[in-house]
Amino acid sequence: MWSADSTARSFARPADAGAPVATRQQPSRRSVAARILFRVAVRPLFRFGKPEGGTLSALRFVTDRATGSARRIPHRTWTTTLNGVPSTWVQAHEAADVTTVLHLHGGGFMTGSPRSHTALAARMSVACNARVCLPDYRLSPEHPHPAGADDTLAAYRGLLAAGIDPAQLVVSGDSAGGHLAACLINDLLHQRLPLPAAVVLLSPVIDPTATRATERDLRRRDPVLAVPFWLPAIRAHFRAASPRDERVTPIDGVDRRWPPTLVQVGTRECLLDDARAFDAALKQAGVPSELQVWPGQVHVFQTLAGLVPEAAVAIDEIGRFLRRTRAAA
Repeated sequence: MWSADSTARSFARPADAGAPVATRQQPSRRSVAARILFRVAVRPLFRFGKPEGGTLSALRFVTDRATGSARRIPHRTWTTTLNGVPSTWVQAHEAADVTTVLHLHGGGFMTGSPRSHTALAARMSVACNARVCLPDYRLSPEHPHPAGADDTLAAYRGLLAAGIDPAQLVVSGDSAGGHLAACLINDLLHQRLPLPAAVVLLSPVIDPTATRATERDLRRRDPVLAVPFWLPAIRAHFRAASPRDERVTPIDGVDRRWPPTLVQVGTRECLLDDARAFDAALKQAGVPSELQVWPGQVHVFQTLAGLVPEAAVAIDEIGRFLRRTRAAA
């Protein structure tokens, strides 16, 4: 039976706090260059911005067009509606369609779309030998919580209604999408719906108060996430929702029924402690969980595949994790 301990040994050595790390111990020159570029040119743009009005419109425009290296991966896309939720499908030419990955895009609950995550989806399609579904869930502040969570659950129900086998279904999400993915699993447990075979979380948002993120950012500035900009966005999304709600604080809903889970995070991001806390909660509940802490990497560095070598390796690790999970099942 696959266990978290057995997979941890496939990594080079423990990182701080005992977390497993990728084989490469020193970040590549390209990842260092990318980190410096983010710190110098990206974070300052949002430090004094407001997640509304012109700043938000410009951010959405740029994010949706940052499709990265999708064109380097031959793929096809098509659109459907899943239980009322517009969704884009991405499938690499070399990938089969036996497995389906429901990926929930990040963007701080206020930006991002299937278009912004086409490149990541195409690479995940290759690594996982699967087709990837990107729901176009509603964004804040126009549609605050629980609109995004409701859309996510509706899309999952749509996949089940379309005949998708849960044993061949994977739920993944990055950043805010990681939060939605975790909340989705809690929703499925409460509603007694079939669970996916596995869960993949990339730099997930876990703490809605952003307490851990703020504390870490004060100690060591995140090159990408500008917490002074991000905090108002979090407040605008959750508004008066109670932090005791498992759809707001998904770590409170973790129990032994959770599917096997992979969490990837970089050491240079403010959400590092969120990822560690969530992995610890899963392990304490007896869930097979693997935490990969990638040295020197920034928030959702997987989107830099094609530019940063660690990003491509991390995406390949997702495929290997799913193969291990299938073998255990």
